[in-house]
Amino acid sequence: MRKQTKDIFISYRREDGYLFANVLAEKLTSLGYTVFYDREDLVVGSDFPERLQQAIMECRDFISIVSPMYLGAVKNGKLRIHDPQDWVRHEIRIAMANDKHILPIMLNTDICDAASLPEDIRSFVNINSLTYDQQDTIEEFITTLEKGFSEETVKRKKYNTLIDELYSICDESDNNFNVKIRNFIIRHSESVIEEKLLPMIEKREEDENVCFAAYYAAFTFYRRMGYAYKIHNLVERFGHRFEGYRFSSIVLSQHYSLRFELEGNNPNDLILAAQAAKKATESITENAGVLQNYADLITRGFELGVYRDKNQLAEAINCIRRALQINSKYPKYHCTLGRLLSFKGKYKEAIISIQRAINLENSETKDSFLRIMEYNMHITDIKLRQAENKIKKQLQTVTIAIGVLIIAFFILLVIIWRAL
Repeated sequence: MRKQTKDIFISYRREDGYLFANVLAEKLTSLGYTVFYDREDLVVGSDFPERLQQAIMECRDFISIVSPMYLGAVKNGKLRIHDPQDWVRHEIRIAMANDKHILPIMLNTDICDAASLPEDIRSFVNINSLTYDQQDTIEEFITTLEKGFSEETVKRKKYNTLIDELYSICDESDNNFNVKIRNFIIRHSESVIEEKLLPMIEKREEDENVCFAAYYAAFTFYRRMGYAYKIHNLVERFGHRFEGYRFSSIVLSQHYSLRFELEGNNPNDLILAAQAAKKATESITENAGVLQNYADLITRGFELGVYRDKNQLAEAINCIRRALQINSKYPKYHCTLGRLLSFKGKYKEAIISIQRAINLENSETKDSFLRIMEYNMHITDIKLRQAENKIKKQLQTVTIAIGVLIIAFFILLVIIWRAL
């Protein structure tokens, strides 16, 4: 997991830089940057606070507000900046030693003279600086200032906290990876998926593991919302990049499944989908979502007449029961179990299981209405299938009865013929 960092550290001299530092920090924070600047008075000569050093180490950009008093008042013939214990000197030295992106802002003063600085920070004067012209508004100045920020800081503003969130859940070796991704997409809107995650993947702006987490998050969101074409397009655009990831088998299985629906109901696509899902159950063990995905595809195969093998049905039921052992509160698992049980002729148990899914569904989530409607449609299908099978059995009974009557009639004719 990547350590969370601040974007910007603001260094200033309290005597005449505090007000500007405060306004600058508030404006930058309102724009989405994370900013650190110290608000506490530091006693001259006191030890440099560890929290300031840590903040500088964690930041990307270091802003120095060079006010007339930034180098400090003259004491004993020397500027305060020459005091080894001076905290502004400490801040600059730490920033330079750790290759921070330094942005000096000249506030009502000219650029420092190298001779006026102690040797350990003398190269500070060689850094390009900006001058705050008081004829400009602070907003106009910040627009200019942003052009000098590091690429990482600009990117962080663009993605806000998304990158940190994705770093915290991008370990694909974690069997709960898909659960963490599902929780992630529940917190975010479709605009976040389309305007931030997809461009991040396309431009390869982050570590590839983070890009895969973004890819899987987009897939999970589209699947929950029923956006078949968007899943299809997502895999067409990026699927080849992530073939080496275990959870890519889940995405691939959905890709084949959607191709089955969108491109002519070719049974081979559904078979390929089930094979990819089966592969996922073998590489990602005891993961409820992975087991559900395989069971659901087998269920669809039975519903569409692609599958008829009783052993396959039993395997799918076993998978979904294992998923329910892991998480008995997830509605969709109960629905899948019910659909499968209906193909064993256990219609009453099937309907009870799907009704349990409806009862467990959280009606406050944005897509719950769609899922509840889907569950009710499955109940209707099962009742129709039950009625159809009942009629078939009745027809079989009538057919057998008619057959028996016909045979009996012919036997009677034979007996009568012989008697004559």
